[in-house]
Amino acid sequence: MGVTVESKRYAVQFYPLIILKHFLIPVRPAENESIKRENITDTNIYIEKTKTLPDGFNVPIVPEVRHAVDRDLPQRWVKRGSGVMSYDRKIFIHMKLDTSPHGIRAIFADYMTRENIPFYLVESCLSHTMKNEVARAYHRDESNFFYMQRVDIMPIWYKFIFDCFYCGLSRFIEWLDKTPKNARLNNRIELLPIGLWRDIAETGCKITIKPCE
Repeated sequence: MGVTVESKRYAVQFYPLIILKHFLIPVRPAENESIKRENITDTNIYIEKTKTLPDGFNVPIVPEVRHAVDRDLPQRWVKRGSGVMSYDRKIFIHMKLDTSPHGIRAIFADYMTRENIPFYLVESCLSHTMKNEVARAYHRDESNFFYMQRVDIMPIWYKFIFDCFYCGLSRFIEWLDKTPKNARLNNRIELLPIGLWRDIAETGCKITIKPCE
């Protein structure tokens, strides 16, 4: 039996923002959870260490992404077991999602491939290292390899995710408007930060994608 411990975790009404962060930044779940606020700028997120890159990995972003992920969300103390499953993975289960934090990486690869992004760039966005020794010799700093190309293509993914988030939020708000107040999950739904979600969704939808040359 696992020992029960107390840990500071995000309040349940902010779960959608945790999920959005995993969708926007498709690195491995543990790497996503390890992102520090001091390593986030308007144009880049630096992850100090990944499974394949011990010297770290740079993820190009846009200001709209920072607006969504660079947040000190309200937290609460909860009791949890000492199991190996990550806290964010439990959030995905709690929200009854059909995918997992790691499964988002497969969704990313499939979508970007459908957008005709070269496979080697898709791999680099996922922080996969190059297995070809000759290629590795020419790209020794793998935290930055193909960085400028990734700057151009990642907004395609960000725009897609924000559009999905905005669409889902719009349908949810429409449902709220049609649902009697006394039927909204015992009024607990009134605690949801709809204004914050709307602000993030509307800001994200303003992303512009650079035309391919």
